[in-house]
Amino acid sequence: MAQAYGVLNARGMANRVTFYIDKDGKIAYIDDAVRAQEDGANVAKRLAELGFERAK
Repeated sequence: MAQAYGVLNARGMANRVTFYIDKDGKIAYIDDAVRAQEDGANVAKRLAELGFERAK
């Protein structure tokens, strides 16, 4: 899957990248500046910016 999304590095390992997929299955946004400590909050913020509804 990492190869299909083009995120393999020179060592053959996947880089940390978050793909936001919309309801139609299209990539709505790609975040290639993922920082594990901050990513939870960043994902929630980006989803809101993209207009995704919060789960109930």
